[in-house]
Amino acid sequence: MQVQGTLRQVVLGLVALVTGASPSATARAQESVGPPANATFEYALRRDVHSGTGEYAGYTDSLSSVGRYAMLDVAAPRFSAHYEWTFSSSEKNDSGTVDREATFGLADRLYTSEKTDLDDEDPLPTHTLAVWLWIPSDVVVGQTVRVLDHDLVVRARDAMLAPGIPAIELVGTGQGHRNDAYGTFATTWTDRYLFDPTTGMFLGADCDEQDHGTYEGSAAGFSVRETTRVTRASYVTAALPGLPTPSLPDEGTPDYAGSSGDGFCLSFVCGALGLMGFGWMGFVFYRRRYPGKLVVDGVAHRLGWLGPADPLPPIAPEASAWFVPFLPHFVSAARIAGDRVLVAKADAGNVVALAIEHREASIGTILARSTVLCEAMRKLLRVEDFFTEVRHVPPSNLGAQAKAAGVTTAVPKDAYNLYETYEVLRLPAIGEVSYDPKTVERLEMKDVGAAAALATKVWGMPTEKWLRAQLGAGDIGFCVRKDGAIVAMALATQVGDEGRVHTLAVAPEHRGRGLGQELMRARLRTLGDLGVQRVITEIATWNHASLEVARKHGFVRVGEMYVESSRSVRIDRKFVRR
Repeated sequence: MQVQGTLRQVVLGLVALVTGASPSATARAQESVGPPANATFEYALRRDVHSGTGEYAGYTDSLSSVGRYAMLDVAAPRFSAHYEWTFSSSEKNDSGTVDREATFGLADRLYTSEKTDLDDEDPLPTHTLAVWLWIPSDVVVGQTVRVLDHDLVVRARDAMLAPGIPAIELVGTGQGHRNDAYGTFATTWTDRYLFDPTTGMFLGADCDEQDHGTYEGSAAGFSVRETTRVTRASYVTAALPGLPTPSLPDEGTPDYAGSSGDGFCLSFVCGALGLMGFGWMGFVFYRRRYPGKLVVDGVAHRLGWLGPADPLPPIAPEASAWFVPFLPHFVSAARIAGDRVLVAKADAGNVVALAIEHREASIGTILARSTVLCEAMRKLLRVEDFFTEVRHVPPSNLGAQAKAAGVTTAVPKDAYNLYETYEVLRLPAIGEVSYDPKTVERLEMKDVGAAAALATKVWGMPTEKWLRAQLGAGDIGFCVRKDGAIVAMALATQVGDEGRVHTLAVAPEHRGRGLGQELMRARLRTLGDLGVQRVITEIATWNHASLEVARKHGFVRVGEMYVESSRSVRIDRKFVRR
């Protein structure tokens, strides 16, 4: 018993450090009666994202949720949660249902289950969060009480939820920072929670947050307002009020497609992530990771951004006609360059479509056969021009399909406009080939600045970030120097026994001297020495010189690629296959 008593004092001390409460106040909370047996409640929630500024200007969304909670055990506290949510914005609708059980400690109210009733993606350990649905009923004014990851103060024990319904009122304000996929923000939050004074069970909450900072270097900001009310409860006999009507600024009709909110959708997270302190459905909009679900031709596709450390799911054969072996390499290079990667997974969990942003070149790569899926991914990438393997001819019922999938399409009734066509060529086997190592050298990372200067001269666009990413992802670089200056360059990719040759650039004043052929031979010989059996390349149909070089070395045409565009007016611009 002496050992148990000592451990009890240690626990109380730790809780006091976490919550900021005095040891005596913590002891009173620990010794008070726990949650009532068989307590149940139903709730309604409304959350609005509004008042976007800068990069978030014009974006709004709304979330509604209803559900039921029930205490299953009070000796070793365990409760069940069932809730349904519906999300809507000017671009997309989504909905879902969650069923979950969770446990927590009676003394400290910290979750003890592996999963909480919060988001499975929440990075915070569950044992650092205090439950929101119950507090000790004998808390006193001025006492600090932890709710999820926020420390709140008991402001009154005689507050009123509504006439005839008394409440314990907890309030708190705080500031924080976030530096993640949303951008870099300073956050300010205000939480107000109401609990039943007899049982300590939850009655309602009002949460507000303001974020101000930058997204990709540009000023940005937004506000979030969330209101939740218990609508029926076993521990309240009076009639409970409904959910208050939200009062938000009139921002007009949201322009989702034109705002930086493209791709925002839902994720269950707690206030520890910086948006809203209300736990079990403190929804926030995830710009990069969870655009949502589309149903196209009866098949459900789950769209998601790949984070910097997210593993690439297994790739289905239908994801690409020519590049399935190279997709992990494409993703690796995009991550190094800081470009966004969007995948669409089928029900089996395999990637069936993939889109990559090439920010430096203001273009994308979208490997998706369905026009509806392609258009959804294009809008999420926020690009107008993109490389693709197929010519997307919209089906006759494109509008109905897009509407059913929640996509507002900008595709013309006939097709995307076409900027360029590429021949896809394959070399079935690498024969005997040699090159002059005195002419062709390896391109090293230290040479990227000079190589990028050449590429910019040839193509008229910045390329240094992309070249660094390609070499950093494992590409093999080759170059030709004259008087110490790089006058020609090319890259090659090796993945197992598959190879790809790409990115040939020769300074205009050095063309016609066979440098392109020498670089081709150098790449093929190197790939052959590495065990590559087959090689693929893509060359614009107007680039007759490069096509002739490829054909001389045994490449044969196997298909086409395209640069499609959602633009209605053609502009003068250059493209470089990425």
